[in-house]
Amino acid sequence: MRTENPDKLFYSPSPRLVCPDMKRITLADVINALKDNRHQITVPEEIRRPALLAVERMLAVPRD
Repeated sequence: MRTENPDKLFYSPSPRLVCPDMKRITLADVINALKDNRHQITVPEEIRRPALLAVERMLAVPRD
């Protein structure tokens, strides 16, 4: 966003935006979960559809 808007200032709401629970997840944990197809969740269609659209929009934003 800064690249596209060099004339604007961006502020972080907090310098401590770190989730302690996410810090406990290791790359090995992710690999094992994917390899063993564990920890699946089921999302209702009425939630999945708009959530997928939001993710697709985020991925469509160009990155440098």
